[in-house]
Amino acid sequence: MTFARRGDFDNALRDFDQAVRLDANSAIAFYNRGRVHFAKGDALQAIQDFDAAIDIGPKTPGAFEERGFAYLSQGQIDKAIADYDAALQLDAKRATALYGRGLAKRRKDDASGDADIAAAKAIKPDIATAFDQAGVK
Repeated sequence: MTFARRGDFDNALRDFDQAVRLDANSAIAFYNRGRVHFAKGDALQAIQDFDAAIDIGPKTPGAFEERGFAYLSQGQIDKAIADYDAALQLDAKRATALYGRGLAKRRKDDASGDADIAAAKAIKPDIATAFDQAGVK
C-alpha cells in the first residue's frame, strides 16, 4: 500500500496484481487492487475487484463503501444505494456510506438524502472532500 499512498499507482497495481496471483483467495488483495484501479480512473475494473473481495469475504463495510463509490461514479445509482445500505448494516456510523447514499438519493430526487448527508457531516465534517476529489458530487 506504500506505493499507493505515494501516488505511484502503477507500481501499486503491479504489487497487488502479484498478490492476487499468489493468493486468489485474498479479499484484502482484491480490495486494495480495486482501490488502486479506482484511483487510476478505472471504475469498472475496480468494481470487479470489489466484487471478488466481497465474494471471498469476510464482509467488511469498507468493501461495500468502495464499490458503492465506484457505482456512484458510473451513475449506477440503485447499485450504489444497495452497497451503501449493506455497509451501513455492518456499521451504522460509516460517514462515507452515509454521505455516498445521500448523494445517490439526491440523484434520484429523494429528499431523504439530505438527512444522510447531514448525518455524515456530523460524524466527519470534511467528508465531502473525498467525494469532491474523485469528481463525485
